[in-house]
Amino acid sequence: MSEAWRYQLAGHEHGPVQFSALVALARSGQLQRNDLVQGPEGGDWICADLIEGLFESVARDGAPRTTPDLQAFRDISEFTIDRNSETAPRPAPPRTIPVPPRQPAPPPTVRPVARPSGGDATDWEAALFDTPPPVAQPAARRPTAADASVVGASGGASRVPTETAGPDAVPVKPGPAILPSDLVARVRLKRAEFLLRVAVALLLLVLVGDLALLWPRRPDAEKLIGHKLGVNDVKFSPDGKTVATASDDASVRLWSSAGQPLRVITGHAKRVTSVAFSPVTAEIASASGDMSIRLWDLATGIEIRAFLGHEQAVSAIAFHPNGAALASVGWDRTLRIWQTQSGELSLSLLTPTVMECVAWSADGKTIATGGLKGRVVLWDAATGQPRQELPGHTGDVKAIAYSRDGRLLATAGADMTVRLYDVRDGKPAGEFGEPFKVLDLAFSPDAARLIVGGFDGEVLIHDAATGQTLRTIEPPSNPLIRVTCVDYHPQGGKVAAGGYKALAILWKESL
Repeated sequence: MSEAWRYQLAGHEHGPVQFSALVALARSGQLQRNDLVQGPEGGDWICADLIEGLFESVARDGAPRTTPDLQAFRDISEFTIDRNSETAPRPAPPRTIPVPPRQPAPPPTVRPVARPSGGDATDWEAALFDTPPPVAQPAARRPTAADASVVGASGGASRVPTETAGPDAVPVKPGPAILPSDLVARVRLKRAEFLLRVAVALLLLVLVGDLALLWPRRPDAEKLIGHKLGVNDVKFSPDGKTVATASDDASVRLWSSAGQPLRVITGHAKRVTSVAFSPVTAEIASASGDMSIRLWDLATGIEIRAFLGHEQAVSAIAFHPNGAALASVGWDRTLRIWQTQSGELSLSLLTPTVMECVAWSADGKTIATGGLKGRVVLWDAATGQPRQELPGHTGDVKAIAYSRDGRLLATAGADMTVRLYDVRDGKPAGEFGEPFKVLDLAFSPDAARLIVGGFDGEVLIHDAATGQTLRTIEPPSNPLIRVTCVDYHPQGGKVAAGGYKALAILWKESL
């Protein structure tokens, strides 16, 4: 070390000396804490008491650990030294900082781990004690391990060390409590039961998606399985030999009335929302979310023509009784009439709101539409002028149908009511409530009954005159989940329904 150290005794300057000379002076007592020392870098004279490293090193092993950092002491302004004077003023004695007495550690916090299952003395309850963080101590005094406590059913506790102390012991993190083997076994059993319940719940969720495949075969029903997504519409052909289903999977499927698959019709780019059989030709029309309407040959499934013009998704379609025209409504708030032979658009009307359903009267003179906000409007099919708006519904109208004898018009929707109107004057002819929001309805061939389906999966058959429920075909747990569409066989005795789970079902009416 450089011989640049200087010191002052009794106001007289000495040096330069080696650092070992300072140590010797300190050991002999000649250099006191209030004497002045100047480091090898020069600078202010400072009180030797402030050079903590010097005296701590001398007191412990007689050798300094590190060179004292005098730069930190140059910023101290508790005293002023005149380096040019022969005798530098001696600074005031160092301040003594009182050390507060050691406070006892707070009692540990108990966190219960398990509780006894009964009053048996062998049943145990375990608790962990939260202890304060370890304090730096000499190696011999350091804790060896965390302690755990086992608390009996009677409330007594005994401290059980989890690790034995040794000469080379080091601090460790708190370990787990020591639990009786029977309690460990019960905890493991409870965990196994919990995992089993989770597995069963997940299995049930999977099965709900394929509930139609597990639904037991019934002698009065046939399942139409084939669509990949929900069924939006189902219709019987005029002769009753064919059933058509429209799906979110952008396809139309044809089935026999006995439930056998016949043909898959594809060509739409988006979900198929509605289907309708021509009343006079072997043709079927379909409407889609791709804003198009397409006419197909029943025998081959080949597209005959497309009706293009809607600017948004087409909601529903209906044929004129003579098959010469086709009516459509869509989310572009228009009612359009198309010529089926030429594909020309003969009439386009702006509707007061979005219309979701459409029906053509038996005489072909009136078109009825139902839509959002309870709007039901009757239109003159020849001129396109609105004839009448039927009041009553307080929610969206989802379904509308004329009876085949031309006497009644039925409407239903989100307000959970079915309303009947006299076709001759448009006056109400009946009203009855439903236990669910209705999504579709249809008259029986003789107009004596109504079939309705809706949100809770039920399919109900009502007496059209009184509203009395004659039959509930399926309980709420049926595999359709939500009935989106229904239809009556044209000769009666059988009904069809489609739902959210990619499924349609044919039932025998069996009143």
